[in-house]
Amino acid sequence: MLKKQHSNLHTEKDAKITEAFTQASLKLHPEARSERIREATQAHTAVINQALESLKHALPDLESCVHNTRYEVDSTISSLPTLASRQKAKEMISRNHFSAFGQNTAITRSLFPPHTEQVERGNGYRSQQFDHSAKSTWTSLQNLGRQQADAKEMLSQATAFLKHRDNALTFNKPDHTGKLELTAYQQALLDFARANT
Repeated sequence: MLKKQHSNLHTEKDAKITEAFTQASLKLHPEARSERIREATQAHTAVINQALESLKHALPDLESCVHNTRYEVDSTISSLPTLASRQKAKEMISRNHFSAFGQNTAITRSLFPPHTEQVERGNGYRSQQFDHSAKSTWTSLQNLGRQQADAKEMLSQATAFLKHRDNALTFNKPDHTGKLELTAYQQALLDFARANT
């Protein structure tokens, strides 16, 4: 009886191994490999073309975002009280040095020093420091400048992907089984399109 059980187990294992070998042989057959390559190329091409099309449709929104953030930055800079602060703000924005707009940076303290006033307290007057009235305008440029830089970068990337659409449709060489992997450029395009459209 034990011999019969072992014999059946061996027969089942042998049948499974033979089936797996047959399937693997069929997959490696040249016609099957060519078919897998053709199907993968078509599927990848459709997804990439869809991503490029969605970027093309998103381009006006990205351009509008760049324009709006540039307007906000420019109007905030023009509302600064002194010529020196406006010039320094333009310089820091152009250099993408947004940390200069922090609350306690040397530039902030030198351009917008706190002022001291005598404030009445219960039993007399005391000196109290107050922030400069334009300090909050200056510090708001930290976030506005970053938003402008991010919007410009997104627009630049989208434009580059659309300009070089031929690179997006150039595939890697398939492996011996016919598996077709996306290139790094194609993956970057798809990731960017998912994140920004």
